[in-house]
This record gives sequence, C-alpha cells and structure tokens, in this order.
Amino acid sequence: MSNNYKEVEGYKNYLIFDDGRIYSKKNKKFLKTYKVYTTGNNYVSIYDGNRKKKKNMRIANLVANAFLPKPDKCNEYDYVEHIKSCSDDNVNNLRWTFKYVKDRKPNPTYILPEKSLHYPELIEKIPKVYNKIMHQLYPLLHSYHSHAVVGMLSFALGSLLW
Repeated sequence: MSNNYKEVEGYKNYLIFDDGRIYSKKNKKFLKTYKVYTTGNNYVSIYDGNRKKKKNMRIANLVANAFLPKPDKCNEYDYVEHIKSCSDDNVNNLRWTFKYVKDRKPNPTYILPEKSLHYPELIEKIPKVYNKIMHQLYPLLHSYHSHAVVGMLSFALGSLLW
C-alpha cells in the first residue's frame, strides 16, 4: 500500500493515492469502486463540496491527472491508457496517449506496440496529406459520389496512421 497521495483536483474532500485508491476526508474511509465491464475500466462516484451533485469518474484519469505530467511535445495527449491491465489503476501502469488511439482501440485489453503511440511528427503531417488529397478530390465532393469519396479518404488516412 502506498502513502503517496494528492487532493483530487476540484474535489477538496477526496484524496487520490498513486495506486488508485480514493479516500473520503469527510467520511474518513476509502471509497468503493466499480468496474464497467464493457470497457474494463474502474470508476468511483464522488460528490461535489455540497454533496448535491454526484459524478462518476474514471479512476485512471484521476490518478494520471494527479501524478502523471502530460508530455510537452504535443498537446494531442488527452487520453489515459493502461499499459498492462485495465483493472490496475496504479500510476506505474498508466500513460498519456492520443485520443485517436483510444477511438481506434476496439478491445480494452489489447496493448498497442510502444512505437505506435509516440508520433507527434505524424500528427503534424496529417493536415498536409489531407489537404493534398482534398485538393485532388474536391470536384468529386459535389457529385453523387461524395459518400464514396469521404469513405476512401477516411480509409486512406486510417492506413497512414496504422
């Protein structure tokens, strides 16, 4: 058990430990957590200061916001991902990643290769490639084939990312 803790940002009555436990200062006990089985993530219900509004929060996000600094190179890091197991919300099992990785990851227990997560230079190139493709396809966008063109463009950009 870890003694490394911080106050939950925006919720002064709660402490978050680096191993994922949440402590209520008001009730003087650790909160019970629950798992959403469709995603595999652990959540906790916490109340605002007046105990009027309950909010369900993902524990991995609380731990990462408290203990993991976001990478400086790219502001696209906006999602917290588990490195090994979705049920382990320890700070050593979490990392910041891109939102598009979260959106494309169908199975929460699947671990992407390390190199696929850190491509700030790829993020910078996507608008250039997109603009180049759009310039070539612009005349087709106003025809009855527009849905097919958008589908091809999405497929092309998706294959660039993966």
